[in-house]
Amino acid sequence: MTDETVTVRPVRTFLEGAELKHAGDEPYPVSRSRALELEANGLVERVEAAPAEPPSAEILAETETEAPAEPAAEATPRRPRARRGA
Repeated sequence: MTDETVTVRPVRTFLEGAELKHAGDEPYPVSRSRALELEANGLVERVEAAPAEPPSAEILAETETEAPAEPAAEATPRRPRARRGA
């Protein structure tokens, strides 16, 4: 690992690129700037290079009951509104 990367472990479920990260997943390396962004949003915690102990059953049970982070998108696109008195 270089000085430019740090190792983080997910503490909540989130989408990282095309991969869904879950609390309890193995730690993985990211850039320092990405780690700061993820930490600020409460999604990861920094860990040492060696993997830490697995999360407790309470943490795993908590993540299974969480609601999705983003609301579902609308099924139909909105049409532009017509002008009045033109």
